[in-house]
Amino acid sequence: MKNMENQIPAKRERQLIIIGAGGHASNIVNVALSLNYSILGFIHNQRAREKLFEYPIFCDLNDIDNL
Repeated sequence: MKNMENQIPAKRERQLIIIGAGGHASNIVNVALSLNYSILGFIHNQRAREKLFEYPIFCDLNDIDNL
């Protein structure tokens, strides 16, 4: 059996931007954090510039160019 640890990218490589900031977003955050992903934020055009679970909400992909 292969060593799975060598196949998992380092934490700094496991960054996530979640599309949508509705009801399922909390589930995605919980799962992503349990898998050691770093949440960069959410994309949701109607809630742009707000925060959700301390993470920023961006309007669209153009807003994340400076991350």
